Amino acid sequence: MGRDPGSRLKPLMMKNKKVNQCQPGRYGDQCDQSCSATCGGDNSCDRNSGACSQGCDPGFLGTTCETKCGPGTYGAGCSGRCSVNCAGPDNACNYVTGTCDVGCDAGHWGNTCLQSCSNECGGLQKTCSRAAGACDICPPRYYGTFCTDLCSNNCAGSDNECDQLSGSCTAGCDPGYYGDKCLNTCSNKCGGSDKACDRDTGACQSCSSGFTGVGCDHECSRGSYGKECAESCSDQCAGDQNSCHHVNGTCDLGCDPGYQGSSCTQICPRGRYGPDCNQSCSVLCAGPDRPCHPVDGSCYLGCVHGDKISNCKSAALTCDESDDSGVKTWAIVATILASVAGSAFIVAAVAIGILVRRDRPSTSADRGNNGEAETTSQGDEGRQKPVQQSTAENERPNHYYESTESNPGDVHLYETSFDHYDRPENLLKESGAYENPLPGNDKDLNQDTKKTEQDHAASKSVDGAPYSN
Repeated sequence: MGRDPGSRLKPLMMKNKKVNQCQPGRYGDQCDQSCSATCGGDNSCDRNSGACSQGCDPGFLGTTCETKCGPGTYGAGCSGRCSVNCAGPDNACNYVTGTCDVGCDAGHWGNTCLQSCSNECGGLQKTCSRAAGACDICPPRYYGTFCTDLCSNNCAGSDNECDQLSGSCTAGCDPGYYGDKCLNTCSNKCGGSDKACDRDTGACQSCSSGFTGVGCDHECSRGSYGKECAESCSDQCAGDQNSCHHVNGTCDLGCDPGYQGSSCTQICPRGRYGPDCNQSCSVLCAGPDRPCHPVDGSCYLGCVHGDKISNCKSAALTCDESDDSGVKTWAIVATILASVAGSAFIVAAVAIGILVRRDRPSTSADRGNNGEAETTSQGDEGRQKPVQQSTAENERPNHYYESTESNPGDVHLYETSFDHYDRPENLLKESGAYENPLPGNDKDLNQDTKKTEQDHAASKSVDGAPYSN
């Protein structure tokens, strides 16, 4: 039985039959070849030639996209140009992304070195970090990522230098400032001309006069003042606690009686007494400059009218206590001066009369007249008031006043005849006993005065009889 000739050709025809279409990424008659991996798109290529149907991936060239971009180019179709800021020869960059392979030239940063470093960066080349552009070096007095922040003017040193990243003053703070960046001011009560304090805490190294505490923000306690509050207020400051100004010691409430001055350390001058020495001794105080106790005003040498009243203000004449004290005071002074002048005139006239009388010869007529005068004087003895003899006990300094019998309201000025060195107060003054005493010594002075007066009276006695003018 013979075979059909067509039966032998059928398998051969099936074997040589071409495939009409291949899967993406495959090509050839039997789709048994792979397209280039760098074909663009879905990686498809021509079925017969294998040429990339959708072009090449970035960085490649050729029909089958198997050729890399040449030096200085990159990207799709190698159309990109590497940055001129790329370091290295030919400004080489990655052929796919364009990233500079070796880095950037000085003054530029970024993957493709297209960004410039800040003009504030220091150094001749103004270099910065490639990744973020942070300046590698800042010029003096600047800090921060791009060196745009200014260091504090309170940083110590000629250039006010500070840390490039944090701004912390590297050489410390100028006097009077504290803190990491020296932006805080020390207390103005810190001591010294520079008001220095601790860099970290601000605690004062010392305090100004009148203040205490870590920050020198507390005034000295009552009764103290000055540097470190080491001085004590004057004991003569008025008030219960002797309070004074915490800085200079000036007494807050004035002075105790008998003292004056800002710190109440000066005793009242002669003729003054009382708080802050604002009162004058009585014009009736006896002695030069009207001396009186600086505390209470009591007259050291008694009163000009002889009374032993403490301040000579409660006597019959109280002219310095009334509203018109000035007028009465001058009236008394004028009266005293007139009395002194009149007494001097009378004494001179009597002395001249005695001298003339001694020079005249005695006659019987004179003796007869003298007898009549003596008889007349004895006859009138009952009507005339005898003149009181002066004694050491009732002897009074200079002037004194007494009332008359005829009119008790009238005051007459009587005067003794003490010369300068006969007066007790002048004896005290010449001996040095009369000096402005401290408060509390008036008792001794009164005793000295009494003793001096007694000695004076004794020295004036003749044959045991009291001396009188």
